[in-house]
Amino acid sequence: MMWRMADPLLVAERALDGVETCLRGRRFSDLPMALAALEKALGGLQTGGLDRSALTRVQDLRRRAGRVGELLRATLAGMRDARVSMATPPGFSSYDAQGRSGRVSMEQSRFERRR
Repeated sequence: MMWRMADPLLVAERALDGVETCLRGRRFSDLPMALAALEKALGGLQTGGLDRSALTRVQDLRRRAGRVGELLRATLAGMRDARVSMATPPGFSSYDAQGRSGRVSMEQSRFERRR
């Protein structure tokens, strides 16, 4: 009896689907496992065994991987920005009556009621 080997392109496509699903579903805790599966699947593609008819599928996979890569870069940039935003103290920068720039924190600010 001969067992049919898994199609390495199908394995790579499904692994890429997993990464994209994690990113779009904001399941960032599942992302390392999905990326490891993708890396393993891409390693399986390097061993060969693909015929010329798979060329179109490889090109499609490459295009999709580029789009998912852009999505991953945007996600990482957003997470970096959020981390920086959360690390800075609350408040804002403004000028005082003498024209000096300074940070006005929410703890120091008071509102004056005038009639």
